[in-house]
Amino acid sequence: FRLHVWTTESDLLIRLATTIRLTNAAGSFALEPEHTMTLAPLLPLLGLPLTSAVVSKTGSLTLHFERSHAIRIDPHPQYEAWEAQGTGAARRFAYLCGPGGGSPWGE
Repeated sequence: FRLHVWTTESDLLIRLATTIRLTNAAGSFALEPEHTMTLAPLLPLLGLPLTSAVVSKTGSLTLHFERSHAIRIDPHPQYEAWEAQGTGAARRFAYLCGPGGGSPWGE
């Protein structure tokens, strides 16, 4: 599953490859990108501004959107859980969560 967030000065491409935890007013849901038919709960995010992106030193990624929507992706023991690559003003946002987690910036 891919998210593409952009402004006139930058863009950010985020690939989500393992379990996505979606939180919104209706509750919290685990979604599996490999089962595309189950990703419909993500549709309300279309057009919502991304308000923050938080990368933890353990490898989790949390994306906050307007209207109290959030996505969280935690490390997977066997697979790259997510990766993010920015351009323009977001060019420093370049991270990869490798198998097993750990620092996505390589430290």
